[in-house]
Amino acid sequence: MITRGEHQRVESMAREVLHATDRAYGEHRVFLPDGKKYPFQCYWDSAFQALVAARFWPERAEREFFSLYSKQYGNGRLPHLVCWERPGPAWRAICYRGGWVGPDGRAILSTQPSAGPFCALEVYRRTGNRAFLEKIIPFLTAEMEYVWKRRDLLGQGLTSIINCMESGTDESPVYDEVMGVRGERPLGLLAYGLKLAAETREYRKVDNDLERIRDLGIFIVEDLCNNSLACRSLRAVGEIYGELGDEGRAREFKDRALGLAARMEELCWDDGEGIFLTRYEKDGDIRKSRTPTLSSVLPLFTGLISKEKAARLVEEHVLNEGEFQTPNPLSFVSVADPRERPGWRPWSLPMLWRGGTWVNMNWMVAVGLLEYGYREEAEVLTRRTVEMILHEGAFREFFDSRTGRGYGGKAYGWSTLAVDMLDRCRREPA
Repeated sequence: MITRGEHQRVESMAREVLHATDRAYGEHRVFLPDGKKYPFQCYWDSAFQALVAARFWPERAEREFFSLYSKQYGNGRLPHLVCWERPGPAWRAICYRGGWVGPDGRAILSTQPSAGPFCALEVYRRTGNRAFLEKIIPFLTAEMEYVWKRRDLLGQGLTSIINCMESGTDESPVYDEVMGVRGERPLGLLAYGLKLAAETREYRKVDNDLERIRDLGIFIVEDLCNNSLACRSLRAVGEIYGELGDEGRAREFKDRALGLAARMEELCWDDGEGIFLTRYEKDGDIRKSRTPTLSSVLPLFTGLISKEKAARLVEEHVLNEGEFQTPNPLSFVSVADPRERPGWRPWSLPMLWRGGTWVNMNWMVAVGLLEYGYREEAEVLTRRTVEMILHEGAFREFFDSRTGRGYGGKAYGWSTLAVDMLDRCRREPA
């Protein structure tokens, strides 16, 4: 396992990164993803950074949720990103001229995977501040009511996304078949951008109304990353209500989480392959993707799928060196997929989520492994993740899954989740 000195080093590096990404905007404190590359508060990045920050600055971690949820829409939806200051010319062209960000600085279409409630509960578990829970629970409830009631666009009991950016795994090869893009081609990134811009234009024509967007049928995907985080956050809201003594609402949200997990098992499980597969609508038909990614094993993170299915996910896929297990675990895209790119190759253009290893994904898998008693496997995943970071000497946005070389943002906040991985592995088994 990681030595005490290595643990202290990675903690020190994490404090420096979180300090470097911390910003003040009037009464609000905000973590930017990396402070340079992405000049926004991004939803799931923000929640992940707050979870880690609670280890060092509990009050600062709590403030992150109030800045994040201050931009929550009246229907409960959380924006994908918030522009707290005017971004540079390139981002203005992408976001404002593309109609992606509204004049008040909120994303007008996109949300992201529902990480907030789970991370808020984890912050409380570190601080024990009941007043924080009492103040934040109405916002968390509104978000999960929106996800539960408004985002089941196919009427199948699963949550849906309406563009690839809402997945958090933006250019995952899963969406090639949904969008009709040849992602292995050199101009794949340009094709994704053009398709996304076309979707945005069509959505604006129907006033971004979800029901009318559903009728357009352009991009309706029951993404596994989103559904897994939604399930875990429904469970978390139930646990928060339990902490606050409201057993009725606690049972309600826990039952919703169980129901969502059951629907994933019923609709997304492929028994022949022993893995979950994303579903999507195409030409009026509901289809199952044939492209497994690391999102396909994230139902482990819910802690609510059957032990038998969890065992198959771990033994046949997470630990499979012919699929996701690589020298610097875990590759987001199966190494057997011809579109898999271990890192960032100059001739391929910087399409993200085409492979490589991402600390936030490793963290979710590690949490899932611990949920199902795979403690030794979680410790190995944690050790290899931390060793990769220490060897590179930085919390990078993502890493080459073969060599461990870092790419993207150079001081990336969500990669500090490695500290939480270490903490979880050092706790005594339940």
